[in-house]
Amino acid sequence: MKWEHFSSVTDSNGDTLAAKIKREFWDFFTCEEGREQHAARVQEAVYKYRLKDLYHEAHLQCVISYYTDVLGQVVKKPQVREMILQRETDLTEAQYMQMCPGWCDNYKDCWAAIVREWTMDAAYQRRRERREGRLQMRGAPHHQGNQSLPVFMERWTQSHGGHVVNEFTGYALAHKGKATAADNVYDPADGPDAYTNASVYPKLAEYTSATRQRHGKTFDPATDPLDTDLLMRLGGGKQHGRYWMANSAIESSSVPTLSQIRRDGTRSSSDIPIAPRQPSNAQMFSAFQVQIAQLQTNQENMAVAHQRQLAAVTQHY
Repeated sequence: MKWEHFSSVTDSNGDTLAAKIKREFWDFFTCEEGREQHAARVQEAVYKYRLKDLYHEAHLQCVISYYTDVLGQVVKKPQVREMILQRETDLTEAQYMQMCPGWCDNYKDCWAAIVREWTMDAAYQRRRERREGRLQMRGAPHHQGNQSLPVFMERWTQSHGGHVVNEFTGYALAHKGKATAADNVYDPADGPDAYTNASVYPKLAEYTSATRQRHGKTFDPATDPLDTDLLMRLGGGKQHGRYWMANSAIESSSVPTLSQIRRDGTRSSSDIPIAPRQPSNAQMFSAFQVQIAQLQTNQENMAVAHQRQLAAVTQHY
């Protein structure tokens, strides 16, 4: 289940579950005047992330609790993350059903649906592919920890004299250091070595070039609003459900789809074209493995053919 599903469920008054959750949040907190829109963006991003995190943590905790409560054994999260990659080392569907958490105790049919999703063959394949992708990642993914980008940006602002940054700058800072680090500041003159992930600097440079091509040389991506139309073009749409940069800080309702961009006739033919979709690291690694396997097969076939030729020559003489 995704956060978007909460916006599709309505009660008899036509009120969505998502709207109710947001209203209940503001029963306990207040927002600084003039920052309502910013707070709404942060709230939306945090809900998306926390919901996904809720299911992931529940998955791990089920295995830990089963081993502790039923088997009397202790397993740690790093070990559990490996166990759930394979059906043979994971809990069975029946075992998961025994460990229904309290927040789902009155909705056993919902819990059964969650468990089925975890134990599908496709789910194991997805987890293995994501693990391969993380192992192949060039450098640390970011310095946000378990925070969304808006939360990271808020913490950075609090630690740097109340200076507010936009999503572009926040994305750059999240790939340089911690939000509380005094020396973690954005400098457009920084090169690739300033960032802990090799994929970040090329994106920042490409986006900067594209915005100035579209909006003029005076456009400053570090202060001007994020051009979400350009993000969709440069990224070839959403890649595996994520925007090209600053994913958790972007409100999806403000972003045009690729279909809408293609239908939009207001952009000239000289504007930024839509980039082709890029394969994931896991897909590229799989393709590389296929190529290596094919090369090994060809070498083995050549070796067999060579041995047959030698045998034929020996018999002839």
